[in-house]
Amino acid sequence: MGKNIQRIQFAFGVVYVAITVVFVVVVSGMFMNSTRATMEKNASDLIAADAHQIELNVDSYLDTVETVCSLLFSDENYYEYYDTDPTLSEYERIVAKDAITARIVDLGMMENFSDFGIVYTNDKNAGWISQTTSGMFPNGGIYDYFSGLITDSRREEGWATGVMGNTDRIYFVKRLNPNAVAVLSFYTNEFDRVFTVPDELSQLTVRMLDSNGVIIYSTDESEISSLLPEEISSLINDQTGISAMNSNYLATSNNLNNGWKVVTSISTSDLMQEQIHLRNTIIMLVIMGSFAVILVQLITIRKFNQSVNNVVNKLEDDASTDLMTGLLNKTSFRLQSEADLASDSDKKSKVFFVMDLDNFKQVNDQLGHKVGDEVIVTMGRLLGEVFSEEAVKVGRIGGDEFAVYCSFRNKNKERAEEWARYKTERVYLAFEKMFKDRIEQFNLSVSMGVLIEGEADSSYEDLYKRADSALYESKRNGKGKPTYVGVDGTKA
Repeated sequence: MGKNIQRIQFAFGVVYVAITVVFVVVVSGMFMNSTRATMEKNASDLIAADAHQIELNVDSYLDTVETVCSLLFSDENYYEYYDTDPTLSEYERIVAKDAITARIVDLGMMENFSDFGIVYTNDKNAGWISQTTSGMFPNGGIYDYFSGLITDSRREEGWATGVMGNTDRIYFVKRLNPNAVAVLSFYTNEFDRVFTVPDELSQLTVRMLDSNGVIIYSTDESEISSLLPEEISSLINDQTGISAMNSNYLATSNNLNNGWKVVTSISTSDLMQEQIHLRNTIIMLVIMGSFAVILVQLITIRKFNQSVNNVVNKLEDDASTDLMTGLLNKTSFRLQSEADLASDSDKKSKVFFVMDLDNFKQVNDQLGHKVGDEVIVTMGRLLGEVFSEEAVKVGRIGGDEFAVYCSFRNKNKERAEEWARYKTERVYLAFEKMFKDRIEQFNLSVSMGVLIEGEADSSYEDLYKRADSALYESKRNGKGKPTYVGVDGTKA
């Protein structure tokens, strides 16, 4: 009898253990299937967010190049000159080209350009055209070649790589007048600073493709100068603005403003390493007969989701913030200012500041970029303290260029001007205090253009251009001072 009871107890124990194991296996299997879909979605969202961040970074970098070039249109002496003008004497040509070269040096001092110059119909140039670029045309024809790279007939500009077989540089060309084109270039490896991915996606391959589908940059250097791998090409199917996934890869494709593309991909095996680890953990816990595997699964998934959310949130913050100063970056400053301009029509006045540091290049040249970066950070802190009101937009829109925008519903134009002059005075007082040593050592100063506008309905571009013109009037009139302009562009 006792033996029978023992057998029954043993059988019951075996059945109980078996049922427990089967139950845990079945439930764990069902749970793994559902969590796999959740994890794939979260991972897909993470990659899509990172791809969008990269798109913004590249567009911002290329936009900086185009903006620097467009500043040559600030003075007709720069963009209307051409070297074969028969009405000019040799002396006048020398003076004009020296002025153009000085302007180009001023514009490009904060950028890592390999070339920045103007090429004329006689193949002569002003500014700096590198020996590498000029050496590709030993028999002339440099003007005709670069003129042929202009693919945007409306804006009369174009982007190109692989010039004369040189894949190390990316070129931007813009027509200035019928007899001259501006040529800028930079090394492709400049994008190493732009194409950044979080540690969670270290296996992600990031590529940039030109308008012909040729890879001009890739984190996998073996792909450069080739077409997109067939398995990735067939997955995205020449579409843009998408995320696509199959059993082998997850890929994204995004269009850049100049018509090029950013394509990313990662193998699903790399993507789901966390999921594979969870499955093995569950199997081990099933063997141990512990229902705690479900709790472990929930905790792990929660941590993974929190990690993904943290990374996505960080990417969103990085997309809007200048990493060096903590101010708005160029794109976000413009978007937030445009949103305020479009929000309603009862604004009584608006103020737009554009400012940059005079003689900043001397700080970089003599003390190094580390000290130069400290100057930029200090200037950002200064502006953040002076313009601390919540409604004021403060941004870093260039190397040493900053902008401030604010609209008022309770101040007319006269009161807005009083506010602007008060804030300007505070900037200069704080500047003298924070940069006393640099002022004495390098004559460091800040030039400023301040636009005060009434109830007129102006665009962001119009406000920026008029404030920027005022800034350069300050520079032409001795630097280190503000220039105020009203709604019609005249001095206030």
